[in-house]
Amino acid sequence: MAYPITKLWLIPLLRLLIRRIEGIENILTKGNFIIASNHDRILDSFFIWYVIVSKLNRKVHFIARPTNKLDKIVPKKWAGWILVFDRKKGYAEALEKLKSGAIIGIYPEASTKIKKKLKTGAIRLAIESNKPILPVGLNSSWKPFTATIRIGKPFYADKNIDIRLQTKRLMKRVYSLKYSFSG
Repeated sequence: MAYPITKLWLIPLLRLLIRRIEGIENILTKGNFIIASNHDRILDSFFIWYVIVSKLNRKVHFIARPTNKLDKIVPKKWAGWILVFDRKKGYAEALEKLKSGAIIGIYPEASTKIKKKLKTGAIRLAIESNKPILPVGLNSSWKPFTATIRIGKPFYADKNIDIRLQTKRLMKRVYSLKYSFSG
C-alpha cells in the first residue's frame, strides 16, 4: 500500500481541487513507467500522485530539485522524491529505481518558473530502461474544482531518433493534452 497515512487526508483534499480527469484508462496497470508532464505549480506532483495512487495504489518517485518549500509541505524522503543535488547522481538514482520497478515522475521543463531549455531526462530514461512514457497535461490550481488532468496514451522512446527532437515531441503531446479537454 502506497502512502497509507497521507492517503487518509490528502486524497479527499486534492479531490476538492480537481474538476476533471480524462484518460485514466491510459494508465498502465502492469509494470512501471515514466510520467512526463508540464509543470506550472508546486501542486502538480500532488495531482499526478492523486491519480496514480487512486488507480494503482502505487508510489510515484518524482525527480525534484531540493527546496525548503517542498520540505515544508511533505518531508522529502517520506514522499518518495528523488532529490537532484547532482544531475548525474540524480539521474542514476532515477534509472536504478525505474529498473527496480518504480514509477518515476519527471518534468522536462524542470521548473515552474520561466521556461528554459527542455531537459532530456524523460527520453533518456525511457531509452535506457526500455520503459514507456505516460504523457500528462495539467491545468493545476489552488481554487476548488478547477484543476484538470488529461492523461495520454503511453509510448516508447526511439533510440534511433535524436533525443532533443523526441523531447520536443513529448512536450508537444503534453501541451496538446493540457489544452484540449473535451466538453
